[in-house]
Amino acid sequence: MAKWFLTILALLMAVTAAFVVLAVTDVIEPGAWVQAWAERSPQLRPYLQTYRRGQEAGAWIDEQEQRLAVAEQELSQREQELAAAWNTLSQQSVALDARESNITDQLNELEEQRNQLAALQGEEANTMLLADMYSDMRPGDAAAIFERMDEATALAILRVMNPRQSAPIMADMDRDLAARLSQRLKDASP
Repeated sequence: MAKWFLTILALLMAVTAAFVVLAVTDVIEPGAWVQAWAERSPQLRPYLQTYRRGQEAGAWIDEQEQRLAVAEQELSQREQELAAAWNTLSQQSVALDARESNITDQLNELEEQRNQLAALQGEEANTMLLADMYSDMRPGDAAAIFERMDEATALAILRVMNPRQSAPIMADMDRDLAARLSQRLKDASP
């Protein structure tokens, strides 16, 4: 009978120890009395302390993982914002480069027009000077010179001369040349 008693006692102790271990490791939901009883048992106390440390470490790891997830999400969002800002800046840079190119082209065009205007003003000043000079000459001498120059130059000079001064010169010119110049003066008049 003592054998049976010891066997039943050993079996009860094994079941109790298994129940305590399962309760402490949250496999089953223990009551507070089971944890208090496990604290008093010198054989179970080290397991209970290890389990609690593991729970604390797990909670700390979970907290750190949550912090890392939040930080990772913030970094991802910031990265997206920076990428969007970079794209905007790149587009603005392209637009500014196009505007700069356009402005440079316009400045070059304006410079070319200014040079053309200066050349035309210089030609006009020279034409006016020649017109004054031929106006001061005798009509026969001026007509002889007009007959030797190209018609475009003669036409430009006659156009700026006073008609009272150009009429005697044209009267002394070759009749065919005078007729052609008269026709071109008429066609070019506004």
